[in-house]
Amino acid sequence: MKTSIQIFAFIFIVFISISPAFSATWNGGGSDNLASTPANWTGNVLPPYGDIITFDATSSKDCTWDLNETYTCLTMESGYTGTVTLNSPLTLSSTYSSAGGVPVSGYPNWQERVTQVVTNAVRQAPQEYIANYTTFKNILLPASYPAVGPLYWNEILNQAARAHAIDMSTTPCFQHDGCDGEDLELLSGRIDRGREHSVGDIIPEISCRPLAL
Repeated sequence: MKTSIQIFAFIFIVFISISPAFSATWNGGGSDNLASTPANWTGNVLPPYGDIITFDATSSKDCTWDLNETYTCLTMESGYTGTVTLNSPLTLSSTYSSAGGVPVSGYPNWQERVTQVVTNAVRQAPQEYIANYTTFKNILLPASYPAVGPLYWNEILNQAARAHAIDMSTTPCFQHDGCDGEDLELLSGRIDRGREHSVGDIIPEISCRPLAL
């Protein structure tokens, strides 16, 4: 039960908060190459704190990075053929290892990592996942569940999710807020230097095995 709560608190606190909807994509539409020029980003808006920074085939214009902010992660897709020059530090709250996702200070654990992989497999190819890995026939039908983009991991929210799971398993309680009534948004903000996050969670008690989801 304890592991089950940890896994599912992780899924829905971390994933709902860090969805592709909060991605800032470089489009190079400005009159210069500066990252600090709003017109160089989709929507003509500078990427705020916590965004996912994306360089893809939208534009191959070179970028001079001159923003001093912390972002969730940086995605350099194969369609981007330009060059990004760092004139200011580019700080990321999530780090990815070429060794396949080695944990940073114990985050994520193996259950959390497997849950992320399986969740994204279902999101990106729902019908193929059902056909290849289950015997179900009448779920995740194309009309209701089209393929959508992946969700992204964030270390700060992973810490908040796990703290909430441990709180529920040791106090004990089984609720969306902390066992002492603390709001999840306040918990994530307390962990992340006072910055509040918009979060939500679903905490079904199903199994201690991620693949059972």
